[in-house]
Amino acid sequence: MTKKLELLIVDDNQSLTYNIEDAFKSSKIFKVVGSAHDGEEAICLIEKLMPDVVILDIIMPKVDGLEVLKKFSDRVNIDFVVISALGHENITRKAIELGAMYYLIKPFDPHELKLKLEELFTGISLSANNKILTEPAIDDSLYFKSIEKELNTLGVPMHVKGFHYLYQGIYYMVKNNSDDFKITKDLYPWLANEFNTSPASVEKSIRSTIELTIMRGNIDKLKRYFSNDLFNDKITNKAFMIKIASEIKKMMK
Repeated sequence: MTKKLELLIVDDNQSLTYNIEDAFKSSKIFKVVGSAHDGEEAICLIEKLMPDVVILDIIMPKVDGLEVLKKFSDRVNIDFVVISALGHENITRKAIELGAMYYLIKPFDPHELKLKLEELFTGISLSANNKILTEPAIDDSLYFKSIEKELNTLGVPMHVKGFHYLYQGIYYMVKNNSDDFKITKDLYPWLANEFNTSPASVEKSIRSTIELTIMRGNIDKLKRYFSNDLFNDKITNKAFMIKIASEIKKMMK
């Protein structure tokens, strides 16, 4: 390949943006031409730079990633690679329908992302008629379905913000060593970055969601999970999430 493909990175997490950009510095396939940190800025830069490839987050301030995709859905000369903390099947399907060629669930290693995109852009045809979701993270998809099913079975209310924090936080714990991290220093700040809020808000929302679940959820299953601790104010956010993460790991074996 004589000319490098021009790459634009769009994510409101500036630290992640920097790490992705740093990973692609060694690429012989791609050249990073810019970055944006909200949807409006992304639209302006895409129209100005007309890059070959856009790495695009879904949850962003001002304009979300799906709206950005919709704006450029007729531009067959731009390939969109979606990155998101949300693994809901309907969001994934919508992104693909709007033209995303690949959907990657956070968290991920930026260097692995670079290798995957180099493989995609050198190993398969990317004509306008071949815009497909290539090798979706099958294991990740199964994890997300299992987590969502388990939360629903426990009676965790889906309409509150805390459900989404629990859903994504448990995935983080399943994919990492759930016993070897600091929930305040590691998980809450990570979720806050992904959902554009504060760590304190994440902690409060998870706490209220757990308390609501204990009051209105599936008491029989909650008792099997937590025994007498359930009603003795001993179920911390971390303990609640670790237990569910542990059950998900058993299911996936």
